Amino acid sequence: MTTPTLTSSASDIATLIGSYLGLNASLSLAILTLLFGLWTILRSQSSHLFMVRVWRLVYGRQSIKDRELLKFVQTRDRLIFLRMHGVPARTLVQGKKLLAWADDHDEEIADVNACGPYFDRVTRPDLR
Repeated sequence: MTTPTLTSSASDIATLIGSYLGLNASLSLAILTLLFGLWTILRSQSSHLFMVRVWRLVYGRQSIKDRELLKFVQTRDRLIFLRMHGVPARTLVQGKKLLAWADDHDEEIADVNACGPYFDRVTRPDLR
């Protein structure tokens, strides 16, 4: 028995959706990929993940030699990671402060995120 992989699962889903909508599997997979990419950009509030994937597609996995650029990319990666996991932060420093605040006040990040604009993290001195 073979173990299912992400690729085979995505293909199976694309085939199922394609048969339901009357599209071929390749077109369904392309549409699913596009929708997932759009969801990722909206959720993370950044096109960073998309641009990294395009960069790797074009240039491969070349390492960044410039230390300042590497630090910038790594910082963006960590910020996007926080955003994808529900931490509504504008910067990495702000995200870390918000995580510490939530931990100190026994609050879930999902609850803070659910407050939306009513949670004032901009004017609070401890969260700036």
